[in-house]
Amino acid sequence: MTQNNRPMLSVICPTYNHEHYIRQALDGILMQKVNFSMEIIVGEDCSKDGTRQILREYEEKYPGVFTMLYREKNMGMNGNCTDLYERSTGKYIAYLECDDFWIDPNKLQKQVDYLEAHPDVVVCYHNVVVVGHDGKPNGEVYPESPTEDYTLRQYRSECMPGQTSTLMMRNCYVDKQYKFTNICKDLALTPGDRVQVFSFVAYAKVHCIKEPLGAYRHVISQGSSYSATVRRNFYQESVFMADFYRKMMEYARKDNAPAPARKTLEQMYLWRLTAAVVRGRKEADRPSWTKAVKNLEFKTAAVGYCAGRLICLPLKKIYHKIAGKSLER
Repeated sequence: MTQNNRPMLSVICPTYNHEHYIRQALDGILMQKVNFSMEIIVGEDCSKDGTRQILREYEEKYPGVFTMLYREKNMGMNGNCTDLYERSTGKYIAYLECDDFWIDPNKLQKQVDYLEAHPDVVVCYHNVVVVGHDGKPNGEVYPESPTEDYTLRQYRSECMPGQTSTLMMRNCYVDKQYKFTNICKDLALTPGDRVQVFSFVAYAKVHCIKEPLGAYRHVISQGSSYSATVRRNFYQESVFMADFYRKMMEYARKDNAPAPARKTLEQMYLWRLTAAVVRGRKEADRPSWTKAVKNLEFKTAAVGYCAGRLICLPLKKIYHKIAGKSLER
């Protein structure tokens, strides 16, 4: 494909069991007002509901607008998404999981305009409104970046630059100069959004548009998202996330990721491990904290970070208690 007939943007849409939501997702794409060419690629991953039938309706109603991929076998979220990314030919890629939807008709134009004007920025996110099953705001707040420039410090605090269905990125699958291209394929870990965000912020500049241009549907009973499929108590979650960051940390070392990124992962790993040790009810359940510290590259930074957070915990409780009383008055 030559540069002349290459689309400016590829919109990729993985979908699985989204019959109640997919019309809103597709309509949000169709309402976009843009001055550039784009392709829309939908990967339907053998849904067990009526998702595929709805896609065929849109394919017939809007001929030539969508490229519908009807999977013969279920590929899973990682396999489906990886295939969609690799099929994308645009200069930029926008992502939309089909239980979420876009609410601003200028969303795509705003992101393309920003990336065109800032060639040093590789990824652009934006804010979201959190909605429930009915598509109406449910009062929740997504833990997104408080600033326009997203950094490793914010990643360490486990806030995100934006929800996954808000991202637009330069197409590293066609333009292969970007270091982070293979991380998500190499690390098929859940939650995948944390792997992806790390792959961006460790190697590149990440920007956040501080406007709610889309809606994130937070449901816990349908779909294929992390929150819809995973149930754990605090201890189980701490153990799981400690193992997650350990695997991330080991990959970052092998890949010779920048030192600040490796240090950040060690701090996050040790903090989650500390939480598991504190919450473990039985001695046999508690992982070896001292053994873990010995294997760290940035021991002082990781231990100091955990100590600081432990000291702050009771202070936060006191603050919230005082603040609560003052509100009651």
